[in-house]
Amino acid sequence: MDSKQPLHEQLKAMKVAAHMTLHQVSEGSDGVPESTISRILSGETDRPSFDVVARIVKAMHGSLDVIAGIEKPSHAAEDAKLRERLEHAEKVAALAQERAQYMKKWLVALFSAFCVLVVVIVVVLILDKLNGDWGYFRH
Repeated sequence: MDSKQPLHEQLKAMKVAAHMTLHQVSEGSDGVPESTISRILSGETDRPSFDVVARIVKAMHGSLDVIAGIEKPSHAAEDAKLRERLEHAEKVAALAQERAQYMKKWLVALFSAFCVLVVVIVVVLILDKLNGDWGYFRH
């Protein structure tokens, strides 16, 4: 952001870079109404108070030093969002792995039960065949 730009242009650019809506900025700015933020970003408010600008910049994870031209802009907001997305992806991957282990455990149990059932049926059929007086196979 160029410190020679008007304040509202810098704030608007910061909002776009942070990928935030007016509602999100308002929620994160400790009570600055959306209408006030909208007027500031559109340039309708010539000289907003320092406190309001500071809260808006903080809500967008920006820097007042960048607005004042003391520092060059960093990509901290983008980095924070990427870290947040990475943490979310790691949580999802961990949950997926946990679910896969749970399902594997159940599949092993079901397969074992199926094998036991097959063995029992085969043993019953063999005993039935060997003993001709009872069961399906009679001699």
